[in-house]
Amino acid sequence: MMMVAIYPKTGKPWTFGLHQCSYARVWTQEEKRLFQEISRRLSDSLSSFLILHNLKESEERYRLIAENTADTIAVYDLNLNPTYISPSIQKLRGYTVQEAMIQSLNQVLTPESLQKVEKAFANQIALETKGNSDPSRAILLELEEYCKDGSTILIELAASFIRDDNLKATGILTVTRDITERKKAEEAIFEGQKVFRTLVENSPDIIARYDRNCKRTYVNPVYLKVAKIQQEKLISTSPIQVSPLPSDSALVLQNLLRKVFDSGIAEAVDLIWPKSDNIDYWYNVYAFPEFNREGQVVSVMTISRDITERKKAEQKIIQLASIVEYSDDAIFSKSLDGIILSWNKGAENIYGYTETDILGKSISLLMSQESKDEMSYILKKIKDGEHVEHYETIRQRKDGKNINVSLTISPLLDSNEKIIGASTKI
Repeated sequence: MMMVAIYPKTGKPWTFGLHQCSYARVWTQEEKRLFQEISRRLSDSLSSFLILHNLKESEERYRLIAENTADTIAVYDLNLNPTYISPSIQKLRGYTVQEAMIQSLNQVLTPESLQKVEKAFANQIALETKGNSDPSRAILLELEEYCKDGSTILIELAASFIRDDNLKATGILTVTRDITERKKAEEAIFEGQKVFRTLVENSPDIIARYDRNCKRTYVNPVYLKVAKIQQEKLISTSPIQVSPLPSDSALVLQNLLRKVFDSGIAEAVDLIWPKSDNIDYWYNVYAFPEFNREGQVVSVMTISRDITERKKAEQKIIQLASIVEYSDDAIFSKSLDGIILSWNKGAENIYGYTETDILGKSISLLMSQESKDEMSYILKKIKDGEHVEHYETIRQRKDGKNINVSLTISPLLDSNEKIIGASTKI
């Protein structure tokens, strides 16, 4: 027996042998040389057969993929003529493969897109001529193509050269994807962002956005104007790191942000924001969460509004209320129908009625028998916007005793300067 191993250029090694069965055989050198030559040629033939077989299998696999993918795959020669187009072209543009194969590029692409393709192709051929470019490079283009029904679609085209064993370009492989809906969505997002930015950039309020680390990712122009801190120092820093707020207020703000991130519920807080004139300004900070598609809080927006005047008004109201509450004079208010709305300690001392006793009751409860007719007269003057000063009359206490009083009655106005009742001082 004589055997030799055969190593084709692809696949596993093979064994080739000759076996003499009838009697013992001594192989001559010439026979061995001939056997080796036959083995070599058999190895070459086997390599060619296996490569061709594998190539056909690969081609079948790739064709199966190409013809069943949603994207449109095409092959062009170097004159930009199609040599293969996958069946998905019909779903993409409405044309059959046969119809698409005979179309020229100016029948496929709009003029602007055709110009873009010709320019890109010329640039790639120039790179090929230089010979020092990456042979595996690819380009990505966004183009507009005609459909059979006369409409156009936006597509994304990825293109690369097909090369031979010497890396010489022999054709062009393209993969085309319909991006019409994606571009519409992008345009809608862009328009939404433009509207948002226009509103935010021109808002009189202080607006900022924070990431999950409580670091700023955006501040609007009013924020920069009020804070008097450069944008570069504010972005990517948290309130406790860099802030125009006092340290205690900055900590309150940071805790507010964390609370909103954790709960996903909007919160608000009033903070002091000192300015250069050494006057404390109050701001109401409203923080609300922003969610991703999965419903997770990805950022928090804050809108801060100057409420200094409101705070001053509230403080003034508190002070006035305190004065009224603890005044020795009787001070109370009533509606235009004569229903008592408020009642201070002085009124309690003079009339004997507690606040619980009198609120919601008619002012007629305080009228003596002699002064019953005064009520309509006084209410008419109040409705006409007139004041009643130092009006001397008789009133009745809770215990039934009549007392002499001097009344000063003024119209009670709401925020729109509308008369809603009257205030009385004794």
